[in-house]
Amino acid sequence: MNALRLSLTISVVATLLSAVARYTVAQDLGRNALEESRSLHDTAWAIHHVPDRFATSGEASKHIFLNMPQFYLHSFVNRSGPVRELALALRDDVASFVTQTELGVLPLWEYVSNPASAVDGFLVVHEGAIAFEAYPSMQPSDKHIYFSVSKVFVSTAVALLEQRGLLDVNESIETYFPELEETGWDGVRVIDILDMSSGMDCPNAIGDMTSCFEQSWTAYGRPIGYDEDSSLENPLDYFAQIPAHRPAGQAFEYADINPLLLTLLVEELSGKTFDAFLKEEIWQQMGAESDAMLLTAANGRSATPLGMSSTLRDMARFGLLFTPSGRQKADPIISDETLTKIQFGGRPEIFEQGSFANLFGGEQAIRNTYQWDHVTTEGDFFKDGVAGQGLYISPSRDLVIAFFGSWAEYQLWDEMPAVARQLAKSGLFSQ
Repeated sequence: MNALRLSLTISVVATLLSAVARYTVAQDLGRNALEESRSLHDTAWAIHHVPDRFATSGEASKHIFLNMPQFYLHSFVNRSGPVRELALALRDDVASFVTQTELGVLPLWEYVSNPASAVDGFLVVHEGAIAFEAYPSMQPSDKHIYFSVSKVFVSTAVALLEQRGLLDVNESIETYFPELEETGWDGVRVIDILDMSSGMDCPNAIGDMTSCFEQSWTAYGRPIGYDEDSSLENPLDYFAQIPAHRPAGQAFEYADINPLLLTLLVEELSGKTFDAFLKEEIWQQMGAESDAMLLTAANGRSATPLGMSSTLRDMARFGLLFTPSGRQKADPIISDETLTKIQFGGRPEIFEQGSFANLFGGEQAIRNTYQWDHVTTEGDFFKDGVAGQGLYISPSRDLVIAFFGSWAEYQLWDEMPAVARQLAKSGLFSQ
């Protein structure tokens, strides 16, 4: 096999990989397609509201991830304007890069295509061109859910308002929401909420309907398909009841209450619904090729902590907003100041005190900020999403790595963040 691969050109290798992936999908759909599709959908429907099975049921979960509007309400995030073209510059040295994984020491293309890696799609964009692309178990045109990678769209929206002078992230949140005065939020700065260090006693406790986590989602608007709306007219009425359990700015504590509140802040300051702001100020400005979708509660509020779905290439186009090749115009969407804050403005002390998992394997990141989970010494930053989603950005290398996944039934771990970090540090993309 190695001798054969050495004799192939870069384009032939890439074509074979793409053809294998697409042929496999086509073959699966071709065998009793109608009966199998209905059976898979019935299985997925039975588990789509079950927290401990939603993301851990193999093919049924993947069916949900790729067909979210069949199960939940969504709003469209329509594209507009010129498409940012991604040239093909496929590289065999990237495809053959040797990864260190629990599945063994494997070239990237082999690891990504191994069913046990649970990768649905993997994309590497260097200097604005595609260096590697594979779709082991989805089609390039499919729209896959991002889960928590969605959170960086919220922080980007906040950053855009900051760039326009509409908010100061060092101000306390009650500056913008007076109803939070004399509550647990009093004195909590916007930057502390951006950095998941608000200190509020509202940890993510999925499935425990008595928890603050679930109650905050109920107050905000639960993304539960066509079920009855039980949200509050003003979610802050519930948010104001949440107590603090430590001082703000002390530790990185991952909690959806933070992006939920930031979403309300974006709407308050922009005068637009979040989905409209996202569409007009980000998606239609970045050269997206396709419309995206945003999971939406029955009351119309956007489920921003988890709800984006798009093609993989469009996820990468968003990542390019933070790299040199995507910021070449005179007035880039992401300002130099914002980019510098993300790369070097985080607080190592709150990261060290946090409890977030080390996703890069043997190497630890040194800070988090603006909803990006891991920021490295050289200013790379990464956002993780449950079940195998991720967006890794290296401005110094002009590199974006984006991937989608679906946990297999026998797998509850995800090595793709570590693989992305290995690839970034490989020397293949040195400037």
